[in-house]
Amino acid sequence: MGLEAADYNGVLGRPPNDRSRLFDRPLREKYPRLALVSAAELISGSTTEPAPWASGRAAFIYRMAASDGKHYALRCLREAPDPAIVARSAALNGCIRRLRAQGAALPYIVQQDFYAGALVVKRIWRPVFVVEWVDGIDIVTAARRRLQQGDRAGVRALADALARMTIALQRVGVAHGDYGGDNLLVTDTGELRLIDYDMAFVEGASGNEMLPATAAVTYTHPAYSANRAPRPLARSNDTFATVVLALSLRAAAADPSLVVGEQGQDLVITENHLRNPNERKLWERLDRCEADEEVPRLARLLRGWCREGPEASERLVEEVPDLLKMLGLEERWPLDLPPPPRITVTATDLPTPPIWQKVEPVSSRFRQGRVA
Repeated sequence: MGLEAADYNGVLGRPPNDRSRLFDRPLREKYPRLALVSAAELISGSTTEPAPWASGRAAFIYRMAASDGKHYALRCLREAPDPAIVARSAALNGCIRRLRAQGAALPYIVQQDFYAGALVVKRIWRPVFVVEWVDGIDIVTAARRRLQQGDRAGVRALADALARMTIALQRVGVAHGDYGGDNLLVTDTGELRLIDYDMAFVEGASGNEMLPATAAVTYTHPAYSANRAPRPLARSNDTFATVVLALSLRAAAADPSLVVGEQGQDLVITENHLRNPNERKLWERLDRCEADEEVPRLARLLRGWCREGPEASERLVEEVPDLLKMLGLEERWPLDLPPPPRITVTATDLPTPPIWQKVEPVSSRFRQGRVA
């Protein structure tokens, strides 16, 4: 049976003098004195009943503050985690550590730690992820706000930044897997950050086989979204989404009248357009766009992909230079730096033994002296 927000609210909302045993020792040592932060507390200084900051398909997100003032997202799972997700998350952390040790940056990915048994809920030790907190808004909302301010160049800049991010990830064998919803954020300084790595691909990691047919992925090829077919995990998984979003951003910057509605996750191109590439109204308007010559070219490319199977796009983007050419960035953003060394995932990057599969009553942990 899955957990609900109310199950976590009562535990995380304990008063400060009752938090000494809230988390297991490894988590407390790395993130000392984590305390729940509410939206009302940040805005007005008042406190409210504990509640998730956000809720997703797989988890409830709570905003926590450590003793050093840093904020983190505590990702509390509804169900027991998939071992493949845990393995890929650990591999992604290992990839980031190696890149940083080599002096290379991958700023789009935030650090997250997995704890197999960290929080007692209903007398069972529950797994959680602790993730760096990112203040930002999703990229579609950011684009809408810039358009409202008359900043078309800022919207075009988001398209370029998006392409650069995807290329940088592909160069080190990483794909995020789902650019939809709140997963792709724009910070206050205009930088892009990705969160929620449940559908990520990390070259060399275990668990890189297939996403289940039940996985809901935004901006995916209609062959997967329409038929709910299992999607293979691969380094090219972000490319289709990048073209959909980049085309939408560039089209909106060129002609704001193309924007769909005043809110929502669709900016210009909707899932219905992807499923119906022979629908003429939007596609013909994109094909006639004169303010940005890349818009007609990208529209024809995307429309052709939607008419074919998803394998066509996967073949085309196997090498990063192809993606540069597709997005028209080869001259405006040359790859003047050598790619970082390939990342090989080692056994030390993966959690062993696979303790996420164990369900241990809280009473046994107390008897063994594991909670102090």
